[in-house]
Amino acid sequence: MKKIILITMCYILLLNLYAQRSTDEQPFGLKFQTQMQSTVALTSPDRVLIEKEDLNNDQQPGAVRYAYPLHVNYTLENSGVWQQLDDGSKLWKLKVNISGALSTNTYYDKFWLPEGCKFFVYNEDTKQFIGAIISDFIDGSRDKPIEFATALIYEENVIYEYYQPAYVNELPIISISRIDYGYRYINSPFENEHRGFGDSGSCNININCQEGDNWQREKHAVARVSVVSPSGSGWCSCALINNTNNDFTPYVLTANHCLSGFDAVSNSNASQWMFYWGYEHSGCANSTIQPTHRTSTGATVVANNTYSDFALLKIVANQDPKNISGVSPYYLGWDRSGNVGIGGVGIHHPKGDVKKICSTSNIQNQSSQITISGQVCEANTHWKVVWKSGTTEGGSSGSSLIDNNCHIVGQLHGGSAGCSNLSGLDYYGKISVSWIGSSNETNSKRKLQPWLDPNNTVSTLAGLSSPPQPPPCTSPIVIFTNQTVTTNQTVTSQCNIYVKNVTISNNAKLILDSFYKTTIDGPFEVKLGSQLEVK
Repeated sequence: MKKIILITMCYILLLNLYAQRSTDEQPFGLKFQTQMQSTVALTSPDRVLIEKEDLNNDQQPGAVRYAYPLHVNYTLENSGVWQQLDDGSKLWKLKVNISGALSTNTYYDKFWLPEGCKFFVYNEDTKQFIGAIISDFIDGSRDKPIEFATALIYEENVIYEYYQPAYVNELPIISISRIDYGYRYINSPFENEHRGFGDSGSCNININCQEGDNWQREKHAVARVSVVSPSGSGWCSCALINNTNNDFTPYVLTANHCLSGFDAVSNSNASQWMFYWGYEHSGCANSTIQPTHRTSTGATVVANNTYSDFALLKIVANQDPKNISGVSPYYLGWDRSGNVGIGGVGIHHPKGDVKKICSTSNIQNQSSQITISGQVCEANTHWKVVWKSGTTEGGSSGSSLIDNNCHIVGQLHGGSAGCSNLSGLDYYGKISVSWIGSSNETNSKRKLQPWLDPNNTVSTLAGLSSPPQPPPCTSPIVIFTNQTVTTNQTVTSQCNIYVKNVTISNNAKLILDSFYKTTIDGPFEVKLGSQLEVK
């Protein structure tokens, strides 16, 4: 709901109502011809070495690697070129080439943007772009810049572009510390290979096939997640999960073995993780058309343990998926009773591919000790599943087992199931075990209960549909500067309004009507008898 504030004196106001991942506007380099004079060519990594590493890594627990890390040090001070535009604004650009890359994704060890400025990442050949990223969408400050990440850009070239309006004097902090070289499990629509879309096995079933008809609500909880680790970027799966406050807190459940060194107690800052929402084909058939990328960046690990292999993360507030255009998230319900309905489904992203579904009528307790991906798991801590249709693969780890009562009862730890072994068993760490942790667990960061039901009041909880979304941003910022208001006037914007060097006089009234954010900067004066109203 909009807020109304009436003032009759000088006032500085900052009003945050909603934030989206980006403003969905084209970068200047795609809209206009701007000079590009700085291109850096990075040496491609040794593919033989990568393949040797993957032969070993693919047999170990953890996210399935799809990109190899290349460490760099690019800032606005030591890289790229600046251009002065006709209106006094400035543009900085840097182009990086990594020969043979299927994609790049970029990590920033320091990132902060001034109000009114814009940052883009794009490929000039494919016209794919991310942006504009603006200050509304990121945390931190100039004194405390954040770690950040930007999602996949296909092909071997990537351009970074920063725009600064003439009225902004502060420089941003943009420090690129790593660019990951995508070499497999990259479902690029620009590849020249003549094959079906995606890298998952052919026995997998798309979520919008008949098998997914009864799970169209639940599918909106599921995301693929790109995990960053010292060895590169990797794919896992996750799902939004509800809590007893029914307050749309963006908790996501995944597997502990996907954390790759992150931990709720010792290393909880997953600010460079990327969550891809609604990544699915619109129909049943595989398609060569790339689904839209809708991405949240950044989370905190709030709880995890190895006992039942669970991890609970909370996505940062200004990247909340419920505020991303085109995303209608669902928050899955859960059953921590230790019981399970007859049968159920897994909804997941095998090998980082589009969303798939597998179904079972056979969920049983694993009543004896078992070793999963090298980890010894105690008896009665996991469900074992045989799939009736579909399967799971690497990258499905962390995805939820949803019983026929539409409750999460576990998350995927591992198993032998796959297209070459359709009768193989999969194992899911039980929600009922994750709820209390191992025997006599007292640390709230090692169990689910303190986060999903702080008062420990219920054994089952229904799912929750997302709240109504704000309207889409069509104009990222309206600038209202250097004016004297002498008659009643209204300034409206579906997104943001920036006001500076304005005087309201002669008993006039100025109404600033912005759905998202209004920023009033000095100098600004409201003379006696005049009014400012901010909605």
